[in-house]
Amino acid sequence: MLTSRSEYRLVLRGDNADRRLTPLGRELGLIDDRRWQIYSRKQGAIEAEKQRLHSVRLKASDAAAPAVIAATQAPIKGSITLAELLRRPGFHSADLVRHGLAAADLPLDVREGAEIDIKYSGYLARQQQQIDQVKKQEQRPIPAQLDYGAIATLSKEAREKLAKVQPLSLGQAARVPGVSPADVNALLLWLELDARRRASPSPNGVGKLGALSARSQL
Repeated sequence: MLTSRSEYRLVLRGDNADRRLTPLGRELGLIDDRRWQIYSRKQGAIEAEKQRLHSVRLKASDAAAPAVIAATQAPIKGSITLAELLRRPGFHSADLVRHGLAAADLPLDVREGAEIDIKYSGYLARQQQQIDQVKKQEQRPIPAQLDYGAIATLSKEAREKLAKVQPLSLGQAARVPGVSPADVNALLLWLELDARRRASPSPNGVGKLGALSARSQL
């Protein structure tokens, strides 16, 4: 599998497949009570660990602080939550265990699940916003025979594939193989700018936003 071909690969990960698919399987009657209880316990443990990491603070005066400072090459000013500590480059949940800041018997999948949610929370939230935005605009029509070659913010592959398929809506464009989420967002932005330009043409026939968009593509 090529992860670069995965739609929204930050969200569609192997480590969270159970979190994404088990509730759906339960709704469809494919997950029995025993498996559902196992899943629920794991998710509850991950949430509990995340809450602990956000609430427990490491003080500069604590015994573990000098080793943590040496490992991260960054000072601790007063105190820092364990969640903030996990966001430091090169520092992981295994390091929390090594420095006595997490229970050694905590299951690995629980530790890693909490770490990923915390360490990449900003990136995950941003991608979820992109997903929600595209989903809301799925039915947005695309002008017929649109010249994709003129949209410089699209990747070369996306321009070629979209020009060949000529999708009728943004949702169809998003499902064209080779068109990435970044391409879909670039296309959505272009459609927004084009709509505003058409709605507010300047005396010389070129809208202000359209002119700004054209200059940004030079």
